[in-house]
Amino acid sequence: MITAYALQDLGTLQQVAGTILILRPERTTDDSWTLDLEQLGYTVLSAEEPGQALVHVRTGSVDLVVIDGTAETCDVVAGFVSLLGQEKHAPPFVLASSCPEAPQDSARLGAAAFLPKPCHAGDVTHVLARVAPKTSTAEL
Repeated sequence: MITAYALQDLGTLQQVAGTILILRPERTTDDSWTLDLEQLGYTVLSAEEPGQALVHVRTGSVDLVVIDGTAETCDVVAGFVSLLGQEKHAPPFVLASSCPEAPQDSARLGAAAFLPKPCHAGDVTHVLARVAPKTSTAEL
């Protein structure tokens, strides 16, 4: 399992052309990730419900799913991961959370990485570059 920590300098990252889906079962976080990722050239899709997220995944264009989890959404996250695992070409997923149990939950659920919150767009792009090698890289 890859563990990503906050990166200090976005200019040193390698950008991976791709599409990132952010699943936010509880709309309590701001959209700074979305704006930052779009400024870095990523296509960002957003879903508030697992069904919406699966529709995006089934298009085949999603390179990484970031699940923005909270203590209150653990059941939703586990349910979505179960459904995602049934997809033929499921992209890797990352759990981002500030819950104390989240690192263990992400390992148990089979996440490609865990991002402790607060985290930033650079953390997400770093994980994408490491877990989605099918995409090409370009220097920022």
